[in-house]
Amino acid sequence: MDRKLQKTISKQDTATVLERQDPSTDESNPTSDLASASTARKLALLTIFSLAEFLDVFNNSALFPAIPVISSDLRFEPPETVWIISAYQLTFAAFLLLSGRISDVYTAKPAFIAGAFILGITHLIGGFTHHKIALLVLRALGGIGGALTIPSSLSLIVQLFPNPLHQARALGIFNGVGAIGNILGLILGAIIVQYAGWSWIFWFVAIVGVAVSAISLFLIPASKRERKRVNFDVVGVSLLTVAVILFIFAVTSGSTVGWGTAYVLAPLLISLALAAGFLFWEARINPDDAVLPPKMWKYDNFGILVSLALLPYFWWLTSFINLTSWWEQVYGWSPITTAVHFLAMGISGGLTTNITGYLPRWFTHKQIIITGLFMGIVASILLPFATGPWTYWPFVFPAQILGGAGLILVFVNSSIALFSYTPPSVAGTVGAVFNCALQLGSAVGLAAVASITTSLDSQYSFNPPITEWSRNLDHITPSMWKEAYTGRAASYWFALGILTVATLAAIVFLKVDKKETRKEESVEK
Repeated sequence: MDRKLQKTISKQDTATVLERQDPSTDESNPTSDLASASTARKLALLTIFSLAEFLDVFNNSALFPAIPVISSDLRFEPPETVWIISAYQLTFAAFLLLSGRISDVYTAKPAFIAGAFILGITHLIGGFTHHKIALLVLRALGGIGGALTIPSSLSLIVQLFPNPLHQARALGIFNGVGAIGNILGLILGAIIVQYAGWSWIFWFVAIVGVAVSAISLFLIPASKRERKRVNFDVVGVSLLTVAVILFIFAVTSGSTVGWGTAYVLAPLLISLALAAGFLFWEARINPDDAVLPPKMWKYDNFGILVSLALLPYFWWLTSFINLTSWWEQVYGWSPITTAVHFLAMGISGGLTTNITGYLPRWFTHKQIIITGLFMGIVASILLPFATGPWTYWPFVFPAQILGGAGLILVFVNSSIALFSYTPPSVAGTVGAVFNCALQLGSAVGLAAVASITTSLDSQYSFNPPITEWSRNLDHITPSMWKEAYTGRAASYWFALGILTVATLAAIVFLKVDKKETRKEESVEK
């Protein structure tokens, strides 16, 4: 066959495949109203949705450098400080599936607007509060607002960009902005705390959140969804919401009060029983009514991709928690100095984000994700050796470059792949499940890191005490550095083990879709 003719046929075949996947070509499809929006409006909306994703991540990462100041001002006891982050995380994860279901059954626009408004108002009040219980309550309420925005954002993005290639780029930008927000939030939080006060972290979220809500009211086009009548799964939503709340409460408390206490074991066991009851219930009701019908797990690669979503926040938070406390408490670095030393991770992640949405044109999702996992493995091998100030450039810097870029590849492409393997009609639920996995991964990661580090560090005593090392680092010997870093090193070895198991699972269980193979062959020709 003539080579030019063969190339033409390949292009036509690819175009036909993409057209069949593009619901905007079907005028009866409910997403066509959004898909027909102008390019300028689509880009403006993508910016708005990405801002919402940034806020969700920023309002956690920016608080890390502020925790010591908030603890002092509001008189938090040391074990209680974990709830400054976890109060938001708990309700955010618990209400994600409810939000996703609302976006799928009804429309995503009201959920997104309400979520951004709730996020803004709770943080506006939070900046003025001077009582720790009030702050934690407002953080928890803010988590509900965040939970409303993320699945609805993803649902709207999938509807706005039905073309698979355009959708991949849009999701790449959306998730990439969230990943960059982890690092940028840390830096901005340190600057705000040092020069303006911790309240301005809350007020920044409030200003942006309320503005996003107001703009979205007019910018997001109304979409009509012709759906058959469904009964909202109140029982399923209730079972899963309570199960997630109790699970995150248990694993968070376990790292502070001990895993063998009734305070931890009771909610943990109840959460597992409720989760089992949820699965039993979902398998026996009408699949059209179920909040998470069993058929979801039958979509190609759905289970393995959700499992991989446990990893990115787990790895990033392990790095943040270990290194932030080590650098500030032992080295004596200021919050800004600490934040600047995380720039390598932010820059590598940002650069990777710019190309991630284009990679599915040339590589399969499996190839991209496994590459990212291998990069994370190498980074996790380097970090256990970051014992002293002199180890930043030979160990921490390359680990941040590799880990930042690698976990971005896993994070963004797992999301892109999930939406490519599932229909747009369940985009809200898919986004909710994906983000719930991210939050559960971070909760378990924080608990594991705290438990491992605390248990091993308690075995050593130093003279002078480790809290006084920053006064004179010259008197600290290499063996003392190594012993003092034992707990943190062990947590990185733990992370390495998790990433290795995940990589093997991806190699064995992650399937390559035939459409991806055809697309690769077309690009080569």
